[in-house]
Amino acid sequence: MKRYTREPDAWRVLTERDKEIVKAVFEARYLTNVEIGNLFFGGKVSSQCKTRLRFLYNLGMLDKRVGYINERDIYFLGEAGIAYIAKAHPSYSKWEVKKIAGVPATTKAPNIFMEHELTLSRLYTRARLEAAQLGYRLMWKNTAALKLEKLGFYPDGWLKVYNGHTSEAYLEFTADLTSVASKPELYDRHLPTAKVLWVTTSNDKLDKIGAAIAQSRTPSRFYLALLEDCRGFLSKSVWRVFDGEWQWRSFLG
Repeated sequence: MKRYTREPDAWRVLTERDKEIVKAVFEARYLTNVEIGNLFFGGKVSSQCKTRLRFLYNLGMLDKRVGYINERDIYFLGEAGIAYIAKAHPSYSKWEVKKIAGVPATTKAPNIFMEHELTLSRLYTRARLEAAQLGYRLMWKNTAALKLEKLGFYPDGWLKVYNGHTSEAYLEFTADLTSVASKPELYDRHLPTAKVLWVTTSNDKLDKIGAAIAQSRTPSRFYLALLEDCRGFLSKSVWRVFDGEWQWRSFLG
């Protein structure tokens, strides 16, 4: 069976879990087979996980980016998946779903764009698992979905959690500090009251982002954390918030 060749698979039936997998890939934009295993197959890429993903790929519900032999499969919506999401979720037109869906790779070589996207996918997976464990409801929009809202700039994501009350925030992941200085100003101008969860990869970057946030008109709405600490990031006090001085807080309070 060739990795990137679709084969007839007409005898299988689309299950409710299959539909949830397609929806999750749409929400995150990209998900690896590992993350799909974590979300839907007990935390592992089991033979059942591989079989269902192969079926969804053969059916055109999912597509995958071309990679090297030992790399994880990276899934995004296929043409049949785009049609399914547009029909099942009429809040988006087919054109909008296609704009939000991921895109195929033009080369096998890894790139910064994809590493950025996959980090956001990992955060999506962690948020979903935590919300499910706590009995909360989670809504998520990826950056492509937010572009359609014409906010004036492009946050990396947005999430809303229902846990008796509603908490929502925009999401930023920064590995490259190039545009850090201007980002708080963009939030002040276009989203002046929104809470922001801002994730980075080192203490040095944390300090530089913190210095930029301190210049905001409302620095206390920016929540900063290291990526390595973002397990349980919905409910645990992993976030550093500047409110006259730096304090530890949880997103859900």
